Amino acid sequence: MSESTVRRINHWTGDGIIARSFIKEIHQALVRHPCPFVELSGDGETVVADLRNDNEKIVELAVQHARELGYTRFAFYSFGDAWWGRERSALFHRNLQELGFSCKQLCQRYKKHDNVHPFWHRRFEPELKTWLRSLSFPIFLWAASDAEAIRVLEACLDLEIRVPEDIAILGTDNDSLLCNVLTPPLSTIQTDSVRIGLEAARLLDARMNGKLLKTTPQTFSPVGIVKRQSTDFMSIDDPDMVLAMQLIRERATDGLRVSDIAHQIALSQNTLCRRFHQFLGRTPEQEILRVRIERAKELLSLPDVNIEEVAEQTGFGATEYFMKVFLRKTGQTPTRYRESVRR
Repeated sequence: MSESTVRRINHWTGDGIIARSFIKEIHQALVRHPCPFVELSGDGETVVADLRNDNEKIVELAVQHARELGYTRFAFYSFGDAWWGRERSALFHRNLQELGFSCKQLCQRYKKHDNVHPFWHRRFEPELKTWLRSLSFPIFLWAASDAEAIRVLEACLDLEIRVPEDIAILGTDNDSLLCNVLTPPLSTIQTDSVRIGLEAARLLDARMNGKLLKTTPQTFSPVGIVKRQSTDFMSIDDPDMVLAMQLIRERATDGLRVSDIAHQIALSQNTLCRRFHQFLGRTPEQEILRVRIERAKELLSLPDVNIEEVAEQTGFGATEYFMKVFLRKTGQTPTRYRESVRR
């Protein structure tokens, strides 16, 4: 495949190229070609992408989502040998290790010249199914991309492993057309692919005009988690905590207080706080605020809800106070966040 691609590049007469060249031979052909190009992939080592996703922040989101759901068992799956898959695997393992957790990993590899797609079920799926059977449930599984997450989901359906009750599955990229038609619909990390595409076009235009021939690689933070049914499950073996989390999800934006939760489930506030630290590593107040911020993000993604209404509907009241808290918790103003999700 790489040989035919190299031949097409060598004989191409266009004015510019935006490329994802995972294979060194293809990148070398681009370098030799007289027209300018922008690299969006490379091998992560000798060939560095001009524009790339911030994998450290992507991993932080994956770990945060898993811990918010109360998981203490974790797994990671990737297919292929892309550098970003290896990097996400290593960072996920490192971040979990720093929190005191281990991670089961399956990173399936194939030779770069192999045409794996027609033979996936025969050559690679048996190993994936054997690995899935070996896992202890419930477990949170993060896949390097939506494509890998779909492979896991299909294997789980064949094995009658319940999703999300046995395995909660999180993808990466938010291919919304695919994610929404799966059973169950796939939760995923929304990368800022539109912004990367726009910046790639701007950079290519500059290079075609003899400018910005060499630039420092740019990284782009993910937009956030798109929550769907594949991770809609609380992995907490404590009925009181499950009820407390349900109350927070339903009433966090209505002025819910920790004393209200404690009264509802007949626990002292001190006991409630200890349970939250035990299962989630944070206080009830922090969880209430987290849910309010997540609801604010949902509202900010809607075109017909202004910031004053967002502040009111999420229980913050004063717009100025809401903007201050939102900036402190997300690193972005509400306006900047709204712009990022609308690109």
